[in-house]
Amino acid sequence: LGFRSLASSLTPLHPPLSQSVALLEVFKQNVAPLVRIFHVPRLLQLYWDAVASVDTVEKNTEALLFAIYYSAVISSRDDQCLAILGVMRSQALRTYRFAVEQALARANLLNTQNLTLLQAAVLFLTALRNEDSSRTTWSLAALIFHIAQAMGLHRDGAPFNLSPLEIELRRRLWWYICLLDNRSSEYHGCQPIVQDESTFDTRMPLNINDADLTADMRESPVERDGTTEMTFCLIRCHAMRVMWRIGYHP
Repeated sequence: LGFRSLASSLTPLHPPLSQSVALLEVFKQNVAPLVRIFHVPRLLQLYWDAVASVDTVEKNTEALLFAIYYSAVISSRDDQCLAILGVMRSQALRTYRFAVEQALARANLLNTQNLTLLQAAVLFLTALRNEDSSRTTWSLAALIFHIAQAMGLHRDGAPFNLSPLEIELRRRLWWYICLLDNRSSEYHGCQPIVQDESTFDTRMPLNINDADLTADMRESPVERDGTTEMTFCLIRCHAMRVMWRIGYHP
């Protein structure tokens, strides 16, 4: 993740408020429907609180902000990026990649127990995989997997009396990390770290919309029949389970 620039501030790398608003809209339209590791209403509240005071923002949240900027730029066209940020897409990618890497290092990713920081790292690697053909994503995906294990995400949160929202976020993040491991390993012709479900008991995310889940809930919401905001992610998870069973069976 480059060097740790602990002495310098990352505040100048944040875009002006008008550009932050535009980048968030791009993120909501292009990224959030596919990368289902957030509870979007909670994310939006966190985002607006953070961009209102970027000079004092907490390090884990700052890393998430830069990951959102970077993924939004990745998903945009050249002309769209120029219209929003006033610079070429290639330049914006260099700026925000540097910012994300520095923010992750400053927040001490290697020793984190913070879910927000892990979400930022996963979002960054998901976006990076589309622009970087090196082994960076594959190598860092293994690191992220082991950090998630150290945080206990491979164990379902229900027996630990966590809130329904936290249980669901842990499930979404764990299964998405498995997807990231699977895809990045496949890209480089290597076996993934996870090849079956014997090493974890984290249940798949619920088939619900974000509006069905709130921070003050005490009971998990009932799953919906039919299509929800989680449907595409769940299809990918089921496909990955099939690959585990037919591709890595002894």
